[in-house]
Amino acid sequence: MKKLREVLDEYLFERGYEKNIKKNLIFLYWKKVCGEIISSHVTPFKIKKDVLFVLVDHPSWGENFKLLFPEIKKRLNEMVGDEVIREVKIILKR
Repeated sequence: MKKLREVLDEYLFERGYEKNIKKNLIFLYWKKVCGEIISSHVTPFKIKKDVLFVLVDHPSWGENFKLLFPEIKKRLNEMVGDEVIREVKIILKR
C-alpha cells in the first residue's frame, strides 16, 4: 500500500501541478535564502515562466540584487529541487 505522500505526489505530477507548487515554494523560502537584510529591501512579486519578478525599495538595492542573483537563484532552485528560476526582472516600488 502506498503512503498518502506518494499518492499525493503522483496526483500532482500527473496533473502538471508540480512545477507550480515548486514555484510557490520560492516565496516560502525567500527570507531563509536571502536573509533578513536583503528580504527587507527586495521582495519576490511573481514568477512567470522561469522569470522571477522582484520589487526593490531603492535603485541601489536593484543593482546589488543583480550582483547577488546568481547565488540566490542557485540556492532557491536547490531548495525546491528543480530549476524553476532562470532570470530576474527587477521593479522599483513606487
